[in-house]
Amino acid sequence: MDAILNWGMELIQSFQRLSSPLLDGVFTVITVLGNEEFYLLLAPLLFWCYDRRRGIRLTMVLLGSNFANQGLKEFFALPRPFEVNPQVEIGHATGYSLPSGHAQGSLTFWGVLAPWIRRGWPLALVVSGLIGISRVYLGVHYPSDVLVGWAVAAVILGVYYAWGDTVEVWILELSWMAQLALAGAVSAIMVLVNPADTATPGVLLGASIGLILPWGDFDASGKLGTKLLRYLLGIAGAGVFYVGLSLVFPGKDEAGYHVLRFLRYGLVGIWITLGAPWVFRRLGLAQGSADSPENPESGDSPESADSPETGTQTAQGQGDTARQEDGE
Repeated sequence: MDAILNWGMELIQSFQRLSSPLLDGVFTVITVLGNEEFYLLLAPLLFWCYDRRRGIRLTMVLLGSNFANQGLKEFFALPRPFEVNPQVEIGHATGYSLPSGHAQGSLTFWGVLAPWIRRGWPLALVVSGLIGISRVYLGVHYPSDVLVGWAVAAVILGVYYAWGDTVEVWILELSWMAQLALAGAVSAIMVLVNPADTATPGVLLGASIGLILPWGDFDASGKLGTKLLRYLLGIAGAGVFYVGLSLVFPGKDEAGYHVLRFLRYGLVGIWITLGAPWVFRRLGLAQGSADSPENPESGDSPESADSPETGTQTAQGQGDTARQEDGE
C-alpha cells in the first residue's frame, strides 16, 4: 500500500509542476461538477421537468453510491494527500480519501443518465474522467482513490442495469405501508452501519415518503416556460431546507448535529418528491397523472393505491414501461 501511495504522491507532484492560476481555476471549476450541490441542482431538474420515473431511479442509485462511498471511506480511513504533504494542497476537502466520492459519484450519475441522452456514454466517461483528474491535480486524492472510485461505480452500475427493473417492479407491487416500512428499515440500517453519515439515509427516507404517498404525484410534462418556473420554485424551496436549516442547526462538533442533519436532509428529500410537486399542482404549474389522488377515479387516500384495480396494475404498468424505455 505504501508503494501505491508513494507513486500516487509523485504523480500528484508531477501534475502540479504544470500548475498556474489559470489551470488551478479550470480544475477547481471542473471539480465542482462532482460536488453534492451540483447533484442537488440537476437531479430535481430531471424529476420535476422531464421524467419523474427516471428522476426517481437516478436519485436512488446515486444515494446508494454515496452510502457505499461513505462506508468505504470510514473502513479504510486513509488520510488525504495534502494531510500527508501540505505542499500539494491546491484544493481542500474534508473526510477520508479512499475511494474518491467525486470520481465514484460522477461516473454513477452520468452512467445512469447515459442511455437517456445523445452520446451519453462518451459524455459520462469524459466528465467523470476530468473530475477524477481534477481531484488528483488539486491534491485532495491519490490516483488510486480515483481508480477505486471508478471501480466501485462500475460495480454499482452493473448491479443497476442487471437488476434495477426487477427491484423496481418488486417494490411497486408492495402495499404502500410495506413500502414505507421498507424505506424506514433501509434508512435505519444505513444509520446503524455508518452512524457518521446521517445525510444519505435522511434523504432516502424523506424522498421515499414523498414517492410512496400519492399526494406528490404529478405529470412532469409541460411547456418550457412552465418547466422553468416549476424548477425555479422547486429549487428555491429546496434551498430553504438545505441552506437555511444549515445556518440554524448545530455545527459538526455540537450536540444533536447528526440527528438534525438527518432531519434536514430528510426535509430536502420530502420537499423534492412531495412538497414541491404538491405546490406545482396547486399553482397550475403541473397536472396530476392518471393515478393521482385528485383524480376522482383513483381514490383519496393511500389505501386506494393498494386495490387490485390501482396499485398492482400501476406497478406492473410502470415496470413494463421501465423495461421498454431502457431497451430503446
